[in-house]
Amino acid sequence: MKSLRFKELRLLSRLEGKARRVAFHPRLTVIAGKNDTGKSSLIKSIYWSFGAEPAVIHPRWKSANVVSAMTFSVDGEEYTIVRFRRSFAVLNSTGDLLLRANSVTRELAPFLAELLDFGLVLTNRENVATIPPPAYAFLPFYVDQDAGWQNAFASFGSLAQFPNFRTDVTHYHTGIRPNEFYRLKARQRELELQVEDAQAERKALQSAVDKVNETADSLGLETQTGQFEEAIGLLLTELAALRDKRRQAASDLDGLIARRTVLDHEIAIAKRALEELDKDYKWVGKVDEDQIICPTCGTVHENSFLSRFAIIDDRESCRDFILTTTQEYERLGRDIATARKVVADVERDLTKVAEALSVRRGDVQLGEVLQSEGRRVAGEILVQRVRDFNQSIADLNDSLTSIAERLKAISDKSKRQEIEQYYFTRMSANLTRLNVKTVPLSTVEKIDCKVRDTGSDQPRALLAYDFAVLDTIRRYSTSFIAPMVIDSPIQQDQDDQNARSMLEFIAEKATSNEQVVLGTVSMHGVDIGDGSLIELTEELSLLRAADFEEINGEFNVFFDAVT
Repeated sequence: MKSLRFKELRLLSRLEGKARRVAFHPRLTVIAGKNDTGKSSLIKSIYWSFGAEPAVIHPRWKSANVVSAMTFSVDGEEYTIVRFRRSFAVLNSTGDLLLRANSVTRELAPFLAELLDFGLVLTNRENVATIPPPAYAFLPFYVDQDAGWQNAFASFGSLAQFPNFRTDVTHYHTGIRPNEFYRLKARQRELELQVEDAQAERKALQSAVDKVNETADSLGLETQTGQFEEAIGLLLTELAALRDKRRQAASDLDGLIARRTVLDHEIAIAKRALEELDKDYKWVGKVDEDQIICPTCGTVHENSFLSRFAIIDDRESCRDFILTTTQEYERLGRDIATARKVVADVERDLTKVAEALSVRRGDVQLGEVLQSEGRRVAGEILVQRVRDFNQSIADLNDSLTSIAERLKAISDKSKRQEIEQYYFTRMSANLTRLNVKTVPLSTVEKIDCKVRDTGSDQPRALLAYDFAVLDTIRRYSTSFIAPMVIDSPIQQDQDDQNARSMLEFIAEKATSNEQVVLGTVSMHGVDIGDGSLIELTEELSLLRAADFEEINGEFNVFFDAVT
């Protein structure tokens, strides 16, 4: 089982000219502060950096246009993932670019799935099996203050795209259905689709065989001269329509290529401007005089902080322009590839219609051929193709039978009972430890149960459940384990004894093998041991102007790698 560990999170808002660095303790990191000091925004940014959208993000935080860089390790190997809006980059410990992605589902999710050995495959509402977005990988490891204390596994947004995801995620992470199960299920669905296609082809071929075996009159009706002329007219109409479609497709393609060429020039100009601004800033920083005379035009400029900051502002504007324009450039590349395919498809259709038109014009005696020797030969060919499809379908069904047998072996009932019994033992102990007395044990026997209680008992019951599942993952999972991130557990007006009990419970769970990040207003006197305490004190200002210059310089390295 792979182990994901957090090292450091850097947050940067060039819009506000502020930044923040947070280093994570190997065992327990407590982020403490009064309301409105940014605890939740900081905590939400952790898995947000990996492409997992929290259920709720404050509008003020969204408007700051924050860029994040999370340095983490997987089995000791260090990486950094950088996020800017919907764009991502992943670099290794030496700064080499491993991934640049503008799509979470198509690009980032498969990369992280391979890195973390996350083998879950879910079927969406269009009945398509796919690797789910990162939120589904991190669901057991995050409790959000806005959504996580009402229901388990609900702390990320847009989860309903996969029906019954909660059961699948729970069974996967706890090892009831391991990696191999979902890989086999994906292969099973692929083979089932192949069988459906083969059966459709066979049905069409059998229909053709039946027609060939009909009487000669029924086969020769269309070969009459009048009908051939009608067919030729229809083909000419189709040919004209396809030519119009080709002209439009070619025009669209030309427009996309022209736009990409313009962007290419704009990016090159912006990069040259950025190089000049970098040189200007470095040169101004070396000059001690209060005034600087331009060597080109002789104009006198103030060498003040505001002047230097203006250069910084211009540099960041250039960088943002390059990044956003590069994203559009890449999108245009995909659009151009699609447009080229449209043109190629139309060309192929034109060729087919032209060939069919040639046949119609040149062979008025087709009916006679079909009625004699041609019908016999065609019938033999079609019958052989039906036999080929029968064999192909039989082979596919044999493979499906083998997969079904393997799935049955993996879904061993005794193994599931062992895992659920272990979970239930941990759940019962946790409920007792957290003084939850109103939850009937019969309602939480199954690992995919819904924890239901009222008042202050509900958050404690959910905390008991979350760590019972985490313990089960640690013992049985075939995938990976990640740090447990918990935001504001003291919900529903807990009394001091229960509040202390919850915080002590969380602190005890943080070990050398279980990294925990906790956000709370106060620790209520609970000792965090050798853990790290980060106190946020400034209201409505998580990010700090004093950290901007240093962290902005570090982000330049990431920016250079991405662009």
